[in-house]
Amino acid sequence: MAPGSDLLALTQTPWSLGSLRLPHRVVLGSMHTGLEVRDDGGAALARFYQERVEGGAALVITGGLAVNSEGRGGADYAVLGDPAADTRFARAAAAVHEAGGALSAQLFHAGRYALTSGLTRRDGADEYAVAPSAVPWRAARGRCP
Repeated sequence: MAPGSDLLALTQTPWSLGSLRLPHRVVLGSMHTGLEVRDDGGAALARFYQERVEGGAALVITGGLAVNSEGRGGADYAVLGDPAADTRFARAAAAVHEAGGALSAQLFHAGRYALTSGLTRRDGADEYAVAPSAVPWRAARGRCP
């Protein structure tokens, strides 16, 4: 057997998890690109993910999608339920599906590692990190969650 042929066989073998069926096991792992918050209606994010499916990924896992505003890692993280973010991810999902791939969201909460300095909530109040313990993080300039 040629070196790497076992790996090649795995990448060409169909895979299932519950009702999810993939033609092979090539997955684009989650990565934060900053495209998640670009003010272009999701065009760049959709193009980025679609190109990965066209290049061979069967499943794309999104960059971290914060479960709430307090859970953002910073200003360049999208928040689940935010209308603009939902529009961008809907466009990305349509592009991935059109290219024949599947899309999965990585849910995210930064906890004490959230860099909230300068961020505000929808009501205009300052945003603060939320975590299970009031342990400061040096990069957050000593602010306790």
